[in-house]
Amino acid sequence: MQKISVTFLSSYLYCPRKLYFEQVLKIIKIPREALVKGTIRHETYDGINKSEEELVNFLKVGMTYEEVFSEYKKVYTKILRKTIIKNKGILREAKLDISLTLTKTLPMILEEAKYHATNVYSYHKKTGLTGKELWESLTPKIESEVRVESDTLGLKGIIDELRR
Repeated sequence: MQKISVTFLSSYLYCPRKLYFEQVLKIIKIPREALVKGTIRHETYDGINKSEEELVNFLKVGMTYEEVFSEYKKVYTKILRKTIIKNKGILREAKLDISLTLTKTLPMILEEAKYHATNVYSYHKKTGLTGKELWESLTPKIESEVRVESDTLGLKGIIDELRR
């Protein structure tokens, strides 16, 4: 049995005609600014979530908060840059300036780096744990872009963020 994407359901509720044009008639639309920025954001956060265990394992006894934050900032910025470069084609199609997109998105990513670095460093200071022990005791773990499907409902979809 073929499953229907949950995205199709929400698209249908938003505008049935638009869904028909895109999925049945295969009329290709030029990417809208919000859609492109959303793609950049989702891919960046997915990369950030996948890098978290490695970053936690980087933390060593005696490191200062500034050292931990610096590493988070370096890794998160690199992920954002790679994501923007990977999506430069759709950025151009949407007439979005690549360097301006980076400049506008970077503060949000740095805030995320600060938040994660602060939490990990504080928990390390409180427990004295490092490496794998620290990673395993940290909660919540965040997974992104988690695929789910139901044979019973005949639906499939992707959960943006799952906290365990």
